[in-house]
Amino acid sequence: MKHPRTKASKREKGLHRKTNHSMLGFTRREIGVLLFLIIGFVVGLGVWMYREHWEPLPQISEEIEEKRQTDEEEIERKIQVSLNQATQKELETIPGIGPMIAKRIVLYREQWGDFHSIDELVNVQGIGKKTIEKMKPYLNINK
Repeated sequence: MKHPRTKASKREKGLHRKTNHSMLGFTRREIGVLLFLIIGFVVGLGVWMYREHWEPLPQISEEIEEKRQTDEEEIERKIQVSLNQATQKELETIPGIGPMIAKRIVLYREQWGDFHSIDELVNVQGIGKKTIEKMKPYLNINK
């Protein structure tokens, strides 16, 4: 008996066309990831535009830095060292005075007596007028 001749299907011949039901050849998962990224970008852009153009946020870091500097200046004004009573360690806390200069100030005071003005520091080796001007806010002449 002769077998009826059947036509080979397109699939068997390899001629069938795969239909892709997704957009631009992406799978459903890839489309989901792309949509997620696009939506995230748009939301981020919107937040950025809102902050930049409609309601700028205060510059907190600048305000904190200004307050810190003001507080430091206020503390510096309140804390003064007596030039005639300070120890070497106390003198070293003043900007511009290191261990050697502090030692020289103490030795000068022991040799010549109490300072009558802060400007007398110019007589101490290693201290000039500029250094004295820098140190003045931190010094006083208490006996």
